[in-house]
Amino acid sequence: MTFLDIGQGDCALIQTPDDKTILVDCGVITDKYNSGERTISPYLIRQGINRIDLIIITHLHNDHTGGLNYLLKNYEVGKIYLSGQKTETPYTLSMDSLIKIKNVQSEIIRSGYMNDEFKDLRMYFLFPDEQFVNESGETFDDNLNNGSVAFILKYRDNEIFFSGDIEKEAERFLYDNYSEFLKTDVLKVAHHGSITSSTIPFVLKNRPELAVISCGKFNKFNHPSDIVLNRFKITGTEIHRTDREGAVILESNGDSVNVKQWK
Repeated sequence: MTFLDIGQGDCALIQTPDDKTILVDCGVITDKYNSGERTISPYLIRQGINRIDLIIITHLHNDHTGGLNYLLKNYEVGKIYLSGQKTETPYTLSMDSLIKIKNVQSEIIRSGYMNDEFKDLRMYFLFPDEQFVNESGETFDDNLNNGSVAFILKYRDNEIFFSGDIEKEAERFLYDNYSEFLKTDVLKVAHHGSITSSTIPFVLKNRPELAVISCGKFNKFNHPSDIVLNRFKITGTEIHRTDREGAVILESNGDSVNVKQWK
């Protein structure tokens, strides 16, 4: 599993035991940089990957969707999971059009859904709930972050929590409704380490051995927050950051998760 260094955004590549490929979010797009073209695609080529079996877009902010359209145009994509949010921007309208043109199967994810189609893997989707993203695609409090897809990836005895950009309200929902599932080995820290997320009850319940923060070097938001970093340090969590380490590569044998050095 590789958390790619795409700047101030998210993109994680999961390579399964049966040589399938899953992408969780697709990075950022700006006037000068498309992470799909400049970072994600070169890494896929380096790994010998020409098909993406599943793309999970946690929510519709462009630091999570930015490289998607490039990937849809240039790769065979099997399926895409979406949060069900609706935003009529030129980019998302183009995204919706490409999904139809490329005949990519798309599914709206809700809490309680489970995927077991990959060898030895299970994905348990805990969020969003319909009270956070309704049937019309409207998000609770007009906050797209709190409509993020959040799920646990389980490979044998290892569990990794992907949190998108969920904030305190979503974390409270998870704490109240899925408390017994929140303890995992690895956590992809929500919202790039922002103070709006990683609340004390959530961090104390999760207590991951490893936490990965995807954020841009010298970003204008000052992510990650020092307060958030201290919360994880109190729990003894080993923290890895893309702004300092570049791509963070994790390898699991089903019993333990190890950090690999970039080569």
